[in-house]
Amino acid sequence: MEHPTLHALGLFSTMICVGGAVLVLGLLRPGGAGAVAADWQGCQLATVARWTRWLALLGSAGSVLDLLVQVAETEGQSLWAGVPLGQVVAFATGTTVGRFAVARALVLLGASLALQNASRWRWRAVAALGGAAFLCTILVSHAAAQPARGWPLLLLHSLHVGAAFVWLGVLTHWVVCQRLLREAARTGARVRLLATMVTRFTPVALGAVPVLLLSGGLQAVQAVGTLRALVTSAYGLTLNSAQTCARAARLSGRGGELSPAPPGA
Repeated sequence: MEHPTLHALGLFSTMICVGGAVLVLGLLRPGGAGAVAADWQGCQLATVARWTRWLALLGSAGSVLDLLVQVAETEGQSLWAGVPLGQVVAFATGTTVGRFAVARALVLLGASLALQNASRWRWRAVAALGGAAFLCTILVSHAAAQPARGWPLLLLHSLHVGAAFVWLGVLTHWVVCQRLLREAARTGARVRLLATMVTRFTPVALGAVPVLLLSGGLQAVQAVGTLRALVTSAYGLTLNSAQTCARAARLSGRGGELSPAPPGA
């Protein structure tokens, strides 16, 4: 139970780092709308930075804790029974999984520390460190553990996870900033800034969905062996449910539009 939870925490914190960097570097800063919306833009930057900083720190701590959990599981005991420090060090330095876990903990910690200062380069550092955390995640995935299938499977998995990180990472930050997004409708300049951001992000989102579906479908066929098993096996039924949800999200994204600013705003 502990390992899946900590693994999910690592994925989520990495997604937040990647999504935050995409939002700030690719959407928010290039979409500036002048001095009128500068205060709102600054508030959104601060909110994104705060959530990214704390999630990166939490993900770093989770990666370290996951080392203890994995060592305990190899010994067939609970983490609460105690884990010898020597075994943890041996696992962290002598195994591929352990070394990548340490690397991910360090790069996520670096991303958190980078956001502690006001340097103009801090989001570029977060983008680089988030990308490094993404690689650490991919290289210990189930796809990487199947060398017989070669690099195509690893490439498919990288595309699948990368598309999800970019798409859902930005959307998660927007959910956190929803109060600020609602406030944007009060001022015409803020609406123009928000409209620019949405216009920039829409092609990315609509492109990420087919990448997710295609890469996930191909991986599923490789996993179950036949196309028929995609609709008859438990794995296939679960996958089809997820794809249905993704299609619904894509359709809802197509229908969304911003309301124009009220006259005189």
